[in-house]
Amino acid sequence: MGGKIRPFSLVVCVILALLIFSVLIFQVAQASSSSPDGYTSHAAIYIASNDNFVIGQNGVTGGTGTQSDPYIIENWAIDALGGNGIDIRNTTAYFVVRNCLVENSEVYYGICLENVVNGMIDNNICENNYWYGIYDNCGSNNILANNTCRNNWNGIYEDGSSYVNLANNTCENNYWNGIYLYSSSSSNLTNNICSGNDSYGIYLYSSSSNNLANNTCENNSKNGICLDSSSSNNLANNTCENNSKNGICLYSSSSNNLTNNICENNYWHGIYDNCGSNNILANNTCRNNWNGIYEDGSSYVNLINNTCENNHNGIILWPSFNDNLTNNNCSNNSWGIYLFGSSSNTLSGNTSSNNDNYGIYLDNSDNNTLSNNTCRNNGNGDIYQNTSSTGNVLSNNITTSTTPWVWIGVGIAVVVIIAAEILVLMRRRVTYRFDKNAYCYW
Repeated sequence: MGGKIRPFSLVVCVILALLIFSVLIFQVAQASSSSPDGYTSHAAIYIASNDNFVIGQNGVTGGTGTQSDPYIIENWAIDALGGNGIDIRNTTAYFVVRNCLVENSEVYYGICLENVVNGMIDNNICENNYWYGIYDNCGSNNILANNTCRNNWNGIYEDGSSYVNLANNTCENNYWNGIYLYSSSSSNLTNNICSGNDSYGIYLYSSSSNNLANNTCENNSKNGICLDSSSSNNLANNTCENNSKNGICLYSSSSNNLTNNICENNYWHGIYDNCGSNNILANNTCRNNWNGIYEDGSSYVNLINNTCENNHNGIILWPSFNDNLTNNNCSNNSWGIYLFGSSSNTLSGNTSSNNDNYGIYLDNSDNNTLSNNTCRNNGNGDIYQNTSSTGNVLSNNITTSTTPWVWIGVGIAVVVIIAAEILVLMRRRVTYRFDKNAYCYW
């Protein structure tokens, strides 16, 4: 009797087992249809025109395509594999792609926009894609904001686009650049973080009239921000530090404005301007670099109110022509301001003090004008020009001596002001004594 199982108990056990099994099956199904962090798995999305924005199809979950009610594509996890994860082309309707995870494209891009207007790409994660996290080709009036792009070839690539706003994106650990603008114009890049990329944090090639403000570019393997063959761009309030080459570099770029940028602890130069012209560098701070600001073959560049300290050279021109250096502070460097092979430059109102070697050093440099500069307490001399430097005009400069003096030539030639000597003689009793063809005074 004790060994028998009652029918009622058996039925209850079977029902309980079925319920537990059903719950497990449901959980497995949920796990298979959703990826971590609340995304829902979806196949790659392709929209070829406005007509493909259909609610319930192609990942579209709502909206009517107007500015106040854009089409919505959201919360999808897409394993891109052999193509683009999200591919939108030839559209003018307003849309938003948001909160999506797009990854693992083996040949192309995470999110691709081709000839798209009025799109918004917001708060997506694009990672481990073969080429680009986000690619925008020939787009206009698009917004890319709050996206994270990592471990791609380029994080974000703007190709022939205009009037695009890139804001608050994080582009890190990409194999080339964090953000790349190629032949793009009139776009705004603000508050982006581009760090740990294998080449540049932000790279502009043949791009003009863009505004870069409040971006942080750090720990990149080459430069923080690089402008190559690009003109009329504004860079303001960016922080570029701990990059393996330069904080900001300009190659063959003209008419750019760099203001209030901080470039610190870069291995080579804080700001490097190679073969540039008509650029303005104003109110920048360059500390703890090899050179604070390096003008290399530049011309007609204005350097105004920059602070360059604790570098090897504060400002170096090698060689550069017709540049204006005004009211810069180049103190506490190894060399303050150094000109090599540079001519027809104007240095006025600069402060270059407490440097290990010289305040201002002219080496093989001709026809420069130095006026109203303050150079005090420099280790080897305040203002120096070697014998190969000719035609320079020096006036009203303030040096360590109470009466201005200049270090000339290889040796040190001290020019004693006659007025000072007369004052000394007036305070002494002077007698002259002829003794073995010599004289002295007491």
